[in-house]
Amino acid sequence: MKFQLDKGEGRHYIQYYQADKCICVNQIEYPHSLILTAHHIAPWSAKHNATLTAADFTPLFTLHPHFVLFGSGKRHQFPHPDLLTDFYTTGTAIEIMATDAACRTFNVLMAENRAVVAALLL
Repeated sequence: MKFQLDKGEGRHYIQYYQADKCICVNQIEYPHSLILTAHHIAPWSAKHNATLTAADFTPLFTLHPHFVLFGSGKRHQFPHPDLLTDFYTTGTAIEIMATDAACRTFNVLMAENRAVVAALLL
């Protein structure tokens, strides 16, 4: 799925997402899950919603997010509620959606200059 959006200077924008293949950010294809903000990009060791652990979400909290977009893969699928405990205790909002929808939403939020962390399962 391709996206068209003008790239803001120095920010990360998602050009396209191909399920099970890659997420393209600023002309670079990443063949793995990602943690993404306006100015930070890192590989994410998480692979599938079914195998997530609470430790998989730990890198997100080092970015001190107020809001997290979680792309759960090809399908909109909630992680086990026990895995979301740190979000509840820190007051960090999380929105869960399929990865393609999370990619589109991330770009819209970047265009609005909103602070968001995206955790995207490939």
